[in-house]
Amino acid sequence: MKKQQLFIISIKLFSIILLLFFTENQHFISRIKDLSSSYGLSGTMIFISIWLSSLLGLLAASLSSFYLIRLFFSLFLFITTLIGASFAMISKGALIYDNLYILFQNIDYTLNALTQYPLEIFKAFLLACFSFSFLIRPPQLYIKVLSLLKPLVYLLPFIPLATLFSINLLRDGYGTQGAPLPYRIPALAAFIGVENIFSSSIKRETVKYPVHRKASPPHIVLIIDESIRGDYYDINNDTLNLTPYLDSQKNRLYNFGLASSGANCSAESNQILRYAVNPNNLEQSFKKNPYIWEFAQKAGYKTVMIEGQAKKGGLNDRMTKNELLYIDEFIYPEGENGYEKDQTVARIIRRLTASHPSKPLFIYAIKSGLHFPYSYRIPPNQQKFHTNSNGYDIGTKSDLINSYKNGIAYITDPFFKTLLHQNTYPGSILIYTSDHGQNLLDNGNRQTHCSTSNTSAFEGLVPLFAITDEPQYKNQFQLAALKNKDKASHFNIMPTVLDLLGYEAKDIRQNFGNTLFDDITQPQKFITGLLKEKNIGIGRRNEIKWMHLPDSLKKNIQQAQRPASKRQTTYLPGN
Repeated sequence: MKKQQLFIISIKLFSIILLLFFTENQHFISRIKDLSSSYGLSGTMIFISIWLSSLLGLLAASLSSFYLIRLFFSLFLFITTLIGASFAMISKGALIYDNLYILFQNIDYTLNALTQYPLEIFKAFLLACFSFSFLIRPPQLYIKVLSLLKPLVYLLPFIPLATLFSINLLRDGYGTQGAPLPYRIPALAAFIGVENIFSSSIKRETVKYPVHRKASPPHIVLIIDESIRGDYYDINNDTLNLTPYLDSQKNRLYNFGLASSGANCSAESNQILRYAVNPNNLEQSFKKNPYIWEFAQKAGYKTVMIEGQAKKGGLNDRMTKNELLYIDEFIYPEGENGYEKDQTVARIIRRLTASHPSKPLFIYAIKSGLHFPYSYRIPPNQQKFHTNSNGYDIGTKSDLINSYKNGIAYITDPFFKTLLHQNTYPGSILIYTSDHGQNLLDNGNRQTHCSTSNTSAFEGLVPLFAITDEPQYKNQFQLAALKNKDKASHFNIMPTVLDLLGYEAKDIRQNFGNTLFDDITQPQKFITGLLKEKNIGIGRRNEIKWMHLPDSLKKNIQQAQRPASKRQTTYLPGN
Protein backbone atom coordinates (compact mmCIF):
# COMPACT_ATOMS: atom_id res chain seq x y z
CA MET A 1 0.00 0.00 0.00
CA LYS A 2 1.30 3.43 -0.89
CA LYS A 3 2.22 5.78 1.92
CA GLN A 4 -0.30 8.32 0.64
CA GLN A 5 -3.10 5.75 0.82
CA LEU A 6 -2.08 4.69 4.32
CA PHE A 7 -1.95 8.33 5.39
CA ILE A 8 -5.50 8.96 4.16
CA ILE A 9 -6.83 5.88 5.96
CA SER A 10 -5.01 6.93 9.13
CA ILE A 11 -6.52 10.42 9.03
CA LYS A 12 -10.03 9.04 8.66
CA LEU A 13 -9.61 6.48 11.43
CA PHE A 14 -7.97 9.00 13.76
CA SER A 15 -10.78 11.51 13.17
CA ILE A 16 -13.50 8.95 13.86
CA ILE A 17 -11.84 7.73 17.05
CA LEU A 18 -11.33 11.33 18.15
CA LEU A 19 -14.98 12.20 17.57
CA LEU A 20 -16.28 9.04 19.22
CA PHE A 21 -14.01 8.63 22.22
CA PHE A 22 -12.81 12.12 23.06
CA THR A 23 -16.16 13.90 23.13
CA GLU A 24 -17.43 11.94 26.17
CA ASN A 25 -14.78 9.40 27.03
CA GLN A 26 -15.39 9.75 30.78
CA HIS A 27 -19.04 8.73 30.34
CA PHE A 28 -17.98 5.70 28.28
CA ILE A 29 -15.95 4.34 31.19
CA SER A 30 -18.58 5.13 33.84
CA ARG A 31 -21.30 3.51 31.72
CA ILE A 32 -19.31 0.28 31.44
CA LYS A 33 -18.97 0.22 35.23
CA ASP A 34 -22.72 0.79 35.70
CA LEU A 35 -23.70 -1.90 33.19
CA SER A 36 -21.22 -4.35 34.60
CA SER A 37 -22.61 -3.97 38.13
CA SER A 38 -26.27 -4.01 37.00
CA TYR A 39 -26.32 -6.52 34.12
CA GLY A 40 -23.00 -8.31 34.29
CA LEU A 41 -21.00 -9.39 31.27
CA SER A 42 -23.96 -9.52 28.87
CA GLY A 43 -24.89 -5.88 29.35
CA THR A 44 -21.28 -4.78 29.02
CA MET A 45 -20.80 -6.77 25.80
CA ILE A 46 -23.93 -5.29 24.23
CA PHE A 47 -22.69 -1.80 25.05
CA ILE A 48 -19.22 -2.49 23.61
CA SER A 49 -20.77 -4.02 20.49
CA ILE A 50 -22.74 -0.79 19.93
CA TRP A 51 -19.51 1.16 20.11
CA LEU A 52 -17.73 -1.21 17.71
CA SER A 53 -20.63 -1.12 15.24
CA SER A 54 -20.57 2.69 15.42
CA LEU A 55 -16.85 2.73 14.68
CA LEU A 56 -17.24 0.32 11.75
CA GLY A 57 -20.31 2.14 10.45
CA LEU A 58 -18.61 5.51 10.35
CA LEU A 59 -15.46 4.00 8.85
CA ALA A 60 -17.52 2.37 6.10
CA ALA A 61 -19.23 5.71 5.38
CA SER A 62 -15.89 7.54 5.22
CA LEU A 63 -14.56 5.02 2.69
CA SER A 64 -17.61 5.17 0.41
CA SER A 65 -16.90 5.93 -3.24
CA PHE A 66 -19.98 8.19 -3.36
CA TYR A 67 -19.19 11.77 -2.44
CA LEU A 68 -22.78 12.52 -1.36
CA ILE A 69 -22.65 9.72 1.24
CA ARG A 70 -19.38 11.05 2.62
CA LEU A 71 -20.79 14.59 2.60
CA PHE A 72 -23.95 13.49 4.42
CA PHE A 73 -22.01 11.74 7.20
CA SER A 74 -19.52 14.58 7.43
CA LEU A 75 -22.32 17.06 8.13
CA PHE A 76 -24.06 14.46 10.31
CA LEU A 77 -20.96 14.13 12.49
CA PHE A 78 -20.25 17.85 12.51
CA ILE A 79 -23.71 18.82 13.81
CA THR A 80 -24.02 16.06 16.41
CA THR A 81 -20.49 16.59 17.71
CA LEU A 82 -20.99 20.36 17.91
CA ILE A 83 -24.21 19.97 19.93
CA GLY A 84 -23.04 17.14 22.17
CA ALA A 85 -19.53 18.42 22.83
CA SER A 86 -20.82 21.94 23.54
CA PHE A 87 -23.24 20.58 26.10
CA ALA A 88 -20.58 18.36 27.70
CA MET A 89 -18.11 21.24 28.01
CA ILE A 90 -20.74 23.56 29.47
CA SER A 91 -22.46 21.19 31.88
CA LYS A 92 -19.65 18.70 32.61
CA GLY A 93 -22.32 16.04 32.04
CA ALA A 94 -23.61 13.79 29.29
CA LEU A 95 -26.36 14.82 26.87
CA ILE A 96 -29.19 12.38 27.60
CA TYR A 97 -32.90 12.29 26.81
CA ASP A 98 -33.93 14.77 29.51
CA ASN A 99 -31.37 17.37 28.43
CA LEU A 100 -32.12 17.09 24.72
CA TYR A 101 -35.87 17.34 25.32
CA ILE A 102 -35.31 20.50 27.35
CA LEU A 103 -32.94 21.91 24.69
CA PHE A 104 -35.57 21.40 21.99
CA GLN A 105 -38.19 23.16 24.10
CA ASN A 106 -35.82 26.09 24.68
CA ILE A 107 -34.65 26.49 21.10
CA ASP A 108 -35.57 30.19 21.29
CA TYR A 109 -32.67 30.65 23.72
CA THR A 110 -30.04 29.53 21.18
CA LEU A 111 -28.71 33.08 20.80
CA ASN A 112 -28.50 33.39 24.59
CA ALA A 113 -26.38 30.24 24.73
CA LEU A 114 -24.06 31.51 22.00
CA THR A 115 -23.42 34.71 23.94
CA GLN A 116 -23.14 32.96 27.31
CA TYR A 117 -20.84 30.12 26.29
CA PRO A 118 -18.80 31.23 23.24
CA LEU A 119 -15.55 29.62 24.40
CA GLU A 120 -17.07 26.19 25.02
CA ILE A 121 -18.96 26.28 21.73
CA PHE A 122 -15.81 27.34 19.85
CA LYS A 123 -13.85 24.41 21.33
CA ALA A 124 -16.65 22.04 20.32
CA PHE A 125 -16.60 23.60 16.83
CA LEU A 126 -12.90 22.86 16.47
CA LEU A 127 -13.46 19.27 17.54
CA ALA A 128 -16.40 18.90 15.16
CA CYS A 129 -14.23 20.05 12.25
CA PHE A 130 -12.52 16.63 12.28
CA SER A 131 -15.69 15.33 10.64
CA PHE A 132 -14.59 16.96 7.38
CA SER A 133 -11.98 14.23 6.97
CA PHE A 134 -14.90 12.24 5.50
CA LEU A 135 -14.72 14.47 2.43
CA ILE A 136 -11.24 13.21 1.56
CA ARG A 137 -11.51 10.70 -1.28
CA PRO A 138 -10.45 7.24 -0.01
CA PRO A 139 -7.78 5.13 -1.77
CA GLN A 140 -8.94 3.33 -4.90
CA LEU A 141 -7.85 -0.02 -3.50
CA TYR A 142 -10.36 0.23 -0.68
CA ILE A 143 -13.09 1.43 -2.98
CA LYS A 144 -12.66 -1.67 -5.12
CA VAL A 145 -12.68 -3.99 -2.11
CA LEU A 146 -15.73 -2.32 -0.62
CA SER A 147 -17.60 -2.34 -3.92
CA LEU A 148 -17.87 -6.13 -3.58
CA LEU A 149 -19.81 -5.65 -0.35
CA LYS A 150 -22.00 -2.72 -1.42
CA PRO A 151 -25.22 -3.78 0.40
CA LEU A 152 -23.33 -4.21 3.67
CA VAL A 153 -21.35 -1.01 3.19
CA TYR A 154 -24.55 0.99 2.65
CA LEU A 155 -26.32 -0.63 5.58
CA LEU A 156 -23.52 -0.63 8.14
CA PRO A 157 -23.51 3.15 8.90
CA PHE A 158 -27.23 3.04 9.82
CA ILE A 159 -27.22 -0.06 12.04
CA PRO A 160 -26.09 1.81 15.22
CA LEU A 161 -28.75 4.48 14.65
CA ALA A 162 -31.51 1.87 14.34
CA THR A 163 -30.18 0.00 17.40
CA LEU A 164 -30.11 3.06 19.64
CA PHE A 165 -33.53 4.24 18.44
CA SER A 166 -34.96 0.81 19.30
CA ILE A 167 -33.46 0.97 22.79
CA ASN A 168 -34.99 4.45 23.27
CA LEU A 169 -38.35 3.11 22.14
CA LEU A 170 -38.17 0.20 24.58
CA ARG A 171 -36.88 2.29 27.48
CA ASP A 172 -38.96 5.43 26.86
CA GLY A 173 -35.92 7.54 25.92
CA TYR A 174 -33.57 6.09 28.50
CA GLY A 175 -30.98 3.34 28.25
CA THR A 176 -28.57 4.88 25.71
CA GLN A 177 -26.43 6.82 28.19
CA GLY A 178 -22.77 6.61 27.27
CA ALA A 179 -23.48 5.41 23.73
CA PRO A 180 -21.52 7.07 20.90
CA LEU A 181 -22.45 10.74 20.77
CA PRO A 182 -22.83 11.10 16.96
CA TYR A 183 -25.43 8.32 16.90
CA ARG A 184 -27.01 8.93 20.31
CA ILE A 185 -28.22 12.47 19.54
CA PRO A 186 -30.09 11.67 16.28
CA ALA A 187 -31.53 8.50 17.84
CA LEU A 188 -32.85 10.54 20.77
CA ALA A 189 -34.09 13.30 18.46
CA ALA A 190 -35.95 10.73 16.35
CA PHE A 191 -37.53 9.23 19.47
CA ILE A 192 -38.63 12.66 20.73
CA GLY A 193 -40.20 13.35 17.33
CA VAL A 194 -42.10 10.04 17.38
CA GLU A 195 -43.11 10.64 20.98
CA ASN A 196 -44.57 14.07 20.18
CA ILE A 197 -46.52 12.65 17.24
CA PHE A 198 -47.94 9.53 18.88
CA SER A 199 -48.13 10.46 22.55
CA SER A 200 -51.57 10.72 24.08
CA SER A 201 -52.71 13.49 26.38
CA ILE A 202 -53.68 12.45 29.88
CA LYS A 203 -57.12 13.65 30.88
CA ARG A 204 -56.95 15.71 34.04
CA GLU A 205 -59.44 15.41 36.83
CA THR A 206 -62.06 18.09 37.38
CA VAL A 207 -62.30 20.06 40.62
CA LYS A 208 -64.28 17.89 43.02
CA TYR A 209 -63.65 19.80 46.24
CA PRO A 210 -66.24 22.17 47.80
CA VAL A 211 -65.63 25.88 48.34
CA HIS A 212 -66.70 26.92 51.82
CA ARG A 213 -66.41 30.68 51.23
CA LYS A 214 -66.62 32.78 48.07
CA ALA A 215 -64.44 35.60 46.76
CA SER A 216 -62.19 36.38 49.70
CA PRO A 217 -59.72 38.04 49.41
CA PRO A 218 -60.81 40.06 46.33
CA HIS A 219 -57.60 39.57 44.28
CA ILE A 220 -54.84 36.95 44.43
CA VAL A 221 -51.65 37.63 42.47
CA LEU A 222 -48.85 35.12 42.00
CA ILE A 223 -45.67 36.67 40.53
CA ILE A 224 -43.06 34.28 39.08
CA ASP A 225 -39.66 35.81 38.34
CA GLU A 226 -36.97 34.29 36.12
CA SER A 227 -33.61 32.97 37.39
CA ILE A 228 -33.55 34.88 40.70
CA ARG A 229 -31.50 33.40 43.51
CA GLY A 230 -32.88 33.90 47.01
CA ASP A 231 -29.60 35.00 48.56
CA TYR A 232 -29.15 37.91 46.12
CA TYR A 233 -31.88 40.02 47.69
CA ASP A 234 -30.97 42.39 50.51
CA ILE A 235 -33.92 41.15 52.56
CA ASN A 236 -32.13 37.77 52.74
CA ASN A 237 -28.51 38.89 52.55
CA ASP A 238 -27.90 42.46 53.66
CA THR A 239 -24.22 42.54 52.64
CA LEU A 240 -25.05 43.12 48.96
CA ASN A 241 -26.91 46.45 48.61
CA LEU A 242 -28.52 45.23 45.37
CA THR A 243 -32.21 45.79 46.13
CA PRO A 244 -32.33 48.88 48.36
CA TYR A 245 -35.88 49.84 47.38
CA LEU A 246 -37.23 46.38 48.14
CA ASP A 247 -35.29 46.43 51.41
CA SER A 248 -36.88 49.77 52.30
CA GLN A 249 -40.28 48.08 51.99
CA LYS A 250 -39.43 45.08 54.15
CA ASN A 251 -41.90 46.10 56.84
CA ARG A 252 -44.63 45.54 54.23
CA LEU A 253 -43.25 42.14 53.22
CA TYR A 254 -44.00 38.82 54.87
CA ASN A 255 -40.68 37.26 54.05
CA PHE A 256 -40.34 33.47 54.04
CA GLY A 257 -36.63 33.88 53.39
CA LEU A 258 -34.67 31.29 51.46
CA ALA A 259 -37.11 28.88 49.81
CA SER A 260 -36.70 25.93 47.48
CA SER A 261 -38.17 25.92 44.00
CA GLY A 262 -40.20 23.02 42.66
CA ALA A 263 -37.55 22.26 40.04
CA ASN A 264 -34.32 23.72 38.70
CA CYS A 265 -35.83 24.26 35.25
CA SER A 266 -38.47 26.81 34.25
CA ALA A 267 -41.02 24.55 32.57
CA GLU A 268 -41.14 21.93 35.34
CA SER A 269 -41.18 24.59 38.04
CA ASN A 270 -44.10 26.47 36.49
CA GLN A 271 -45.99 23.25 35.78
CA ILE A 272 -45.59 22.19 39.42
CA LEU A 273 -47.21 25.48 40.42
CA ARG A 274 -49.96 25.51 37.78
CA TYR A 275 -50.93 21.91 38.56
CA ALA A 276 -50.72 22.30 42.37
CA VAL A 277 -48.42 19.29 42.51
CA ASN A 278 -48.11 17.37 45.78
CA PRO A 279 -44.47 16.36 46.50
CA ASN A 280 -45.68 13.27 48.38
CA ASN A 281 -47.42 12.07 45.22
CA LEU A 282 -45.35 13.84 42.61
CA GLU A 283 -45.94 12.06 39.31
CA GLN A 284 -49.56 11.15 39.86
CA SER A 285 -50.54 14.67 40.94
CA PHE A 286 -48.44 16.17 38.11
CA LYS A 287 -50.47 14.22 35.56
CA LYS A 288 -53.92 14.18 37.14
CA ASN A 289 -54.46 17.36 39.17
CA PRO A 290 -56.81 20.00 37.75
CA TYR A 291 -55.27 23.24 36.55
CA ILE A 292 -55.09 25.97 39.18
CA TRP A 293 -57.22 28.10 36.84
CA GLU A 294 -60.12 25.69 37.23
CA PHE A 295 -59.91 25.91 41.02
CA ALA A 296 -60.02 29.71 40.78
CA GLN A 297 -62.98 29.73 38.42
CA LYS A 298 -64.99 27.41 40.64
CA ALA A 299 -64.28 29.74 43.58
CA GLY A 300 -65.79 32.64 41.60
CA TYR A 301 -62.58 34.26 40.32
CA LYS A 302 -61.72 35.59 36.90
CA THR A 303 -58.43 34.05 35.75
CA VAL A 304 -55.72 36.24 34.20
CA MET A 305 -52.37 35.18 32.75
CA ILE A 306 -49.61 37.78 32.23
CA GLU A 307 -46.91 36.22 30.03
CA GLY A 308 -43.74 38.33 30.12
CA GLN A 309 -41.47 35.88 28.30
CA ALA A 310 -43.24 34.39 25.27
CA LYS A 311 -43.72 36.27 22.02
CA LYS A 312 -47.23 37.57 21.39
CA GLY A 313 -49.47 34.65 20.49
CA GLY A 314 -47.00 32.09 21.81
CA LEU A 315 -47.13 29.78 24.81
CA ASN A 316 -44.39 29.13 27.33
CA ASP A 317 -43.42 26.54 29.96
CA ARG A 318 -45.37 23.74 28.23
CA MET A 319 -48.71 25.47 28.49
CA THR A 320 -51.20 23.79 26.16
CA LYS A 321 -54.24 24.98 24.24
CA ASN A 322 -56.37 22.84 26.52
CA GLU A 323 -55.08 24.76 29.53
CA LEU A 324 -55.94 28.03 27.78
CA LEU A 325 -59.64 27.08 27.98
CA TYR A 326 -59.53 27.89 31.70
CA ILE A 327 -57.83 31.29 31.35
CA ASP A 328 -60.30 34.15 30.95
CA GLU A 329 -57.78 36.82 29.92
CA PHE A 330 -54.28 36.35 28.48
CA ILE A 331 -52.01 39.42 28.45
CA TYR A 332 -48.66 39.89 26.68
CA PRO A 333 -46.91 42.92 28.24
CA GLU A 334 -45.26 45.26 25.75
CA GLY A 335 -41.61 46.24 25.87
CA GLU A 336 -38.46 46.33 23.76
CA ASN A 337 -36.44 44.37 26.32
CA GLY A 338 -36.73 42.52 29.61
CA TYR A 339 -36.50 45.68 31.71
CA GLU A 340 -39.39 47.36 29.86
CA LYS A 341 -41.52 44.22 29.90
CA ASP A 342 -41.09 43.84 33.65
CA GLN A 343 -42.03 47.48 34.16
CA THR A 344 -45.17 46.83 32.11
CA VAL A 345 -45.96 43.73 34.18
CA ALA A 346 -45.80 45.83 37.36
CA ARG A 347 -48.09 48.50 35.89
CA ILE A 348 -50.61 45.88 34.69
CA ILE A 349 -50.77 44.34 38.17
CA ARG A 350 -51.35 47.78 39.70
CA ARG A 351 -54.10 48.56 37.21
CA LEU A 352 -55.91 45.25 37.56
CA THR A 353 -55.82 45.14 41.35
CA ALA A 354 -56.98 48.75 41.59
CA SER A 355 -60.10 47.97 39.57
CA HIS A 356 -63.27 46.48 40.97
CA PRO A 357 -64.48 43.97 38.38
CA SER A 358 -67.65 41.97 38.72
CA LYS A 359 -65.46 39.03 39.72
CA PRO A 360 -62.32 39.01 41.86
CA LEU A 361 -59.11 38.21 39.98
CA PHE A 362 -56.64 35.37 40.17
CA ILE A 363 -53.53 36.65 38.35
CA TYR A 364 -50.55 34.49 37.38
CA ALA A 365 -47.79 36.84 36.24
CA ILE A 366 -44.51 35.68 34.68
CA LYS A 367 -41.75 38.28 34.59
CA SER A 368 -39.11 38.46 31.89
CA GLY A 369 -36.56 38.47 34.69
CA LEU A 370 -32.87 37.74 34.44
CA HIS A 371 -32.22 34.78 32.15
CA PHE A 372 -28.60 34.46 31.04
CA PRO A 373 -26.63 36.12 29.50
CA TYR A 374 -26.97 38.75 32.22
CA SER A 375 -24.59 41.43 30.90
CA TYR A 376 -26.28 41.38 27.52
CA ARG A 377 -29.45 42.75 29.16
CA ILE A 378 -27.85 45.68 30.97
CA PRO A 379 -26.77 49.01 29.39
CA PRO A 380 -23.11 49.85 30.13
CA ASN A 381 -24.08 53.00 32.03
CA GLN A 382 -26.26 50.93 34.40
CA GLN A 383 -23.56 48.47 35.44
CA LYS A 384 -22.74 49.18 39.06
CA PHE A 385 -20.26 46.30 39.45
CA HIS A 386 -17.20 46.07 37.24
CA THR A 387 -16.64 43.08 34.95
CA ASN A 388 -14.06 42.22 32.31
CA SER A 389 -16.60 40.33 30.22
CA ASN A 390 -17.30 43.07 27.59
CA GLY A 391 -21.02 42.39 27.58
CA TYR A 392 -20.79 38.60 27.79
CA ASP A 393 -20.91 36.34 30.84
CA ILE A 394 -17.50 34.80 30.36
CA GLY A 395 -14.29 35.08 32.30
CA THR A 396 -13.83 34.54 36.02
CA LYS A 397 -16.39 33.62 38.63
CA SER A 398 -16.13 37.17 39.94
CA ASP A 399 -17.08 38.54 36.50
CA LEU A 400 -20.08 36.22 36.30
CA ILE A 401 -21.28 37.15 39.78
CA ASN A 402 -20.87 40.87 39.09
CA SER A 403 -22.84 40.53 35.86
CA TYR A 404 -25.61 38.80 37.80
CA LYS A 405 -25.56 41.45 40.52
CA ASN A 406 -25.80 44.18 37.89
CA GLY A 407 -28.89 42.47 36.51
CA ILE A 408 -30.56 42.27 39.92
CA ALA A 409 -29.86 45.96 40.58
CA TYR A 410 -30.93 47.16 37.13
CA ILE A 411 -33.98 44.97 36.39
CA THR A 412 -35.39 43.58 39.61
CA ASP A 413 -35.27 46.37 42.16
CA PRO A 414 -36.90 48.93 39.80
CA PHE A 415 -39.70 46.41 39.19
CA PHE A 416 -40.57 46.48 42.89
CA LYS A 417 -40.43 50.26 42.95
CA THR A 418 -42.98 50.43 40.14
CA LEU A 419 -45.09 47.76 41.83
CA LEU A 420 -45.06 49.21 45.35
CA HIS A 421 -44.16 52.92 45.29
CA GLN A 422 -47.05 55.01 46.61
CA ASN A 423 -49.36 52.05 46.11
CA THR A 424 -51.14 49.86 48.61
CA TYR A 425 -52.91 46.54 48.18
CA PRO A 426 -55.77 46.60 50.69
CA GLY A 427 -57.92 44.28 48.57
CA SER A 428 -55.23 41.93 47.30
CA ILE A 429 -52.63 39.36 48.28
CA LEU A 430 -49.44 39.19 46.24
CA ILE A 431 -47.12 36.19 46.48
CA TYR A 432 -43.69 36.54 44.85
CA THR A 433 -41.07 33.90 44.01
CA SER A 434 -38.76 32.85 41.17
CA ASP A 435 -38.98 29.80 38.94
CA HIS A 436 -35.52 28.56 40.00
CA GLY A 437 -32.18 29.81 41.29
CA GLN A 438 -28.78 29.99 39.58
CA ASN A 439 -25.48 28.19 39.67
CA LEU A 440 -22.84 30.91 39.35
CA LEU A 441 -19.86 28.60 38.91
CA ASP A 442 -20.48 27.44 42.48
CA ASN A 443 -19.46 23.88 41.65
CA GLY A 444 -17.35 24.53 38.55
CA ASN A 445 -20.28 23.72 36.28
CA ARG A 446 -20.94 26.42 33.67
CA GLN A 447 -24.60 25.42 33.33
CA THR A 448 -26.60 27.99 35.29
CA HIS A 449 -29.72 25.84 35.79
CA CYS A 450 -31.63 22.86 34.34
CA SER A 451 -28.71 20.52 35.02
CA THR A 452 -29.47 16.82 35.48
CA SER A 453 -26.05 15.88 36.86
CA ASN A 454 -23.46 17.74 38.91
CA THR A 455 -26.33 19.93 40.14
CA SER A 456 -25.67 22.80 42.51
CA ALA A 457 -28.15 23.34 45.34
CA PHE A 458 -28.14 27.03 44.38
CA GLU A 459 -30.16 26.10 41.27
CA GLY A 460 -33.14 25.55 43.57
CA LEU A 461 -32.63 28.48 45.97
CA VAL A 462 -35.32 31.15 45.43
CA PRO A 463 -36.89 34.09 47.29
CA LEU A 464 -40.43 33.84 48.62
CA PHE A 465 -42.51 36.55 50.24
CA ALA A 466 -46.06 37.87 50.37
CA ILE A 467 -47.41 41.42 50.20
CA THR A 468 -50.80 42.54 51.43
CA ASP A 469 -52.38 45.52 53.12
CA GLU A 470 -55.55 43.56 53.80
CA PRO A 471 -56.08 43.61 57.62
CA GLN A 472 -57.82 40.25 57.56
CA TYR A 473 -54.65 38.49 56.38
CA LYS A 474 -51.75 40.62 57.64
CA ASN A 475 -51.52 38.92 61.03
CA GLN A 476 -51.90 35.47 59.46
CA PHE A 477 -49.01 36.02 57.03
CA GLN A 478 -46.87 37.64 59.73
CA LEU A 479 -47.12 34.60 61.99
CA ALA A 480 -46.55 32.24 59.05
CA ALA A 481 -43.41 34.08 57.91
CA LEU A 482 -41.97 34.01 61.42
CA LYS A 483 -42.43 30.30 62.04
CA ASN A 484 -41.60 29.16 58.49
CA LYS A 485 -38.62 31.40 57.72
CA ASP A 486 -36.16 29.47 55.50
CA LYS A 487 -38.43 26.40 55.58
CA ALA A 488 -40.87 26.89 52.70
CA SER A 489 -40.90 25.72 49.09
CA HIS A 490 -42.89 26.07 45.90
CA PHE A 491 -44.90 23.06 47.00
CA ASN A 492 -46.45 25.21 49.76
CA ILE A 493 -47.55 28.03 47.46
CA MET A 494 -50.55 26.52 45.67
CA PRO A 495 -52.01 24.94 48.81
CA THR A 496 -51.87 28.49 50.21
CA VAL A 497 -53.63 29.84 47.12
CA LEU A 498 -56.31 27.15 47.47
CA ASP A 499 -56.79 28.21 51.09
CA LEU A 500 -57.17 31.84 50.03
CA LEU A 501 -59.61 30.81 47.29
CA GLY A 502 -61.81 29.32 50.00
CA TYR A 503 -61.28 25.55 49.79
CA GLU A 504 -61.52 23.38 52.89
CA ALA A 505 -58.32 23.03 54.92
CA LYS A 506 -58.70 19.25 55.33
CA ASP A 507 -59.05 18.75 51.55
CA ILE A 508 -56.00 20.91 50.89
CA ARG A 509 -53.67 19.19 53.35
CA GLN A 510 -54.81 15.71 52.39
CA ASN A 511 -54.51 16.14 48.63
CA PHE A 512 -52.07 19.00 47.99
CA GLY A 513 -49.85 19.33 51.05
CA ASN A 514 -49.12 22.01 53.63
CA THR A 515 -49.87 25.70 53.18
CA LEU A 516 -47.52 28.49 54.21
CA PHE A 517 -49.76 28.95 57.26
CA ASP A 518 -49.11 25.41 58.54
CA ASP A 519 -46.07 24.21 60.49
CA ILE A 520 -43.75 23.17 57.66
CA THR A 521 -41.56 20.26 58.69
CA GLN A 522 -40.71 18.66 55.34
CA PRO A 523 -37.13 19.19 54.08
CA GLN A 524 -36.71 21.83 51.38
CA LYS A 525 -36.11 20.03 48.11
CA PHE A 526 -36.51 20.39 44.35
CA ILE A 527 -36.42 18.03 41.40
CA THR A 528 -33.92 17.74 38.58
CA GLY A 529 -34.72 16.00 35.31
CA LEU A 530 -37.72 15.87 33.03
CA LEU A 531 -41.32 15.57 34.16
CA LYS A 532 -43.49 14.43 31.25
CA GLU A 533 -47.20 14.98 31.01
CA LYS A 534 -47.52 12.75 27.92
CA ASN A 535 -46.29 9.21 27.27
CA ILE A 536 -46.26 6.82 24.32
CA GLY A 537 -47.31 3.90 26.45
CA ILE A 538 -44.12 1.82 26.73
CA GLY A 539 -40.97 1.81 28.79
CA ARG A 540 -40.07 3.80 31.87
CA ARG A 541 -41.49 7.14 32.82
CA ASN A 542 -40.00 10.24 34.39
CA GLU A 543 -36.42 9.79 35.52
CA ILE A 544 -36.11 12.55 38.10
CA LYS A 545 -33.97 13.10 41.16
CA TRP A 546 -34.62 15.05 44.34
CA MET A 547 -32.10 17.66 45.47
CA HIS A 548 -32.20 19.07 49.01
CA LEU A 549 -31.25 22.53 50.20
CA PRO A 550 -28.68 21.66 52.88
CA ASP A 551 -28.93 23.51 56.18
CA SER A 552 -25.23 24.35 55.90
CA LEU A 553 -25.90 26.37 52.75
CA LYS A 554 -28.52 28.52 54.48
CA LYS A 555 -26.42 28.90 57.64
CA ASN A 556 -23.45 30.16 55.62
CA ILE A 557 -25.64 32.83 54.01
CA GLN A 558 -27.15 33.86 57.34
CA GLN A 559 -23.76 34.07 59.06
CA ALA A 560 -22.41 36.32 56.32
CA GLN A 561 -24.92 39.06 57.14
CA ARG A 562 -23.84 42.19 58.93
CA PRO A 563 -24.80 43.02 62.49
CA ALA A 564 -27.92 45.16 62.68
CA SER A 565 -25.93 48.14 64.02
CA LYS A 566 -23.82 48.29 60.83
CA ARG A 567 -26.62 48.06 58.28
CA GLN A 568 -27.54 50.96 56.06
CA THR A 569 -29.67 51.52 52.99
CA THR A 570 -28.18 53.22 49.94
CA TYR A 571 -30.36 53.89 46.92
CA LEU A 572 -29.00 53.30 43.44
CA PRO A 573 -28.97 56.27 41.01
CA GLY A 574 -32.30 56.63 39.26
CA ASN A 575 -34.26 54.64 41.85
